[in-house]
Amino acid sequence: MQIRKLEPGDAERLEAFLNETPEDDRTFFKEDISDRETIRALLTESRGLRYVALDDDGKKIIGYVRVLPGTGLESHVGEIRLVVAPSNRRGGVGRDLARRALVDSVRELKLRKLFVEVVAEQEPAIRMFKKLGFTAEAILRDHLCDRKGTMRDLLLLCHFVDENWAGLAGLGLDREVG
Repeated sequence: MQIRKLEPGDAERLEAFLNETPEDDRTFFKEDISDRETIRALLTESRGLRYVALDDDGKKIIGYVRVLPGTGLESHVGEIRLVVAPSNRRGGVGRDLARRALVDSVRELKLRKLFVEVVAEQEPAIRMFKKLGFTAEAILRDHLCDRKGTMRDLLLLCHFVDENWAGLAGLGLDREVG
């Protein structure tokens, strides 16, 4: 697996990855990922960080992460949006993408707090983020409503960089940050 920044030449690969994204996972995108122009805009946007994980032969995107920094009074805060192809879950792809996003957010964007929204039922994702130093800060009851009308709770997990430095050192990330 290779992780690298998203590039303009990734348009077709990104579109294929997003089109294969299951309906339940589309909650991680606040954009309309069924719209081709929206997908193309993701490739050229300059705010924040965007990374992809490519399969072993480097031809197919198997994971995507985006860090979107806040503005104004929230300029020290960033939102992480992470999606991994179902066939590549539980193999470390999400963890490696999240780690890369976390480290580079601190190093390049100078963020001091990061948050991620996770559907409360997605226990493996919650465990993964907790291992990276995220803690539950809020639960928003019946916050998501899928196309079938099913209501779901949304969990807000936060990572406070200053409080988690020891945790970063334990993961070996302190050599990459700072």
